[in-house]
Amino acid sequence: MKPSTVNSSPSAASILVDALTHTLEQPETLLPAYALLNRIRLTASAEVLAEAERLLRRIADQYFAANLTAKDVGRIAHSEDPDPLKAFGEACRRELKAIRAGL
Repeated sequence: MKPSTVNSSPSAASILVDALTHTLEQPETLLPAYALLNRIRLTASAEVLAEAERLLRRIADQYFAANLTAKDVGRIAHSEDPDPLKAFGEACRRELKAIRAGL
């Protein structure tokens, strides 16, 4: 896994926030997310790739769902599992730990 994979969460986060509050009016909005997924595909483990693909499906699904209000986002933020990037981040952390252990 390259450092760029670890640094991909800010990009994924901004795309996800956009998906929560907007519908997909311009399909090219998803291009950076697919480009990021393909960069991850080049070097990451199967676990990291699977989590990245799951996250991108969630983002795409959200673009075609109803926009969330600020109140909806607040409810999510206070829910049991508020972080949609957590599984991806944890997979990246496990992979990075394994790489460091192998050095």
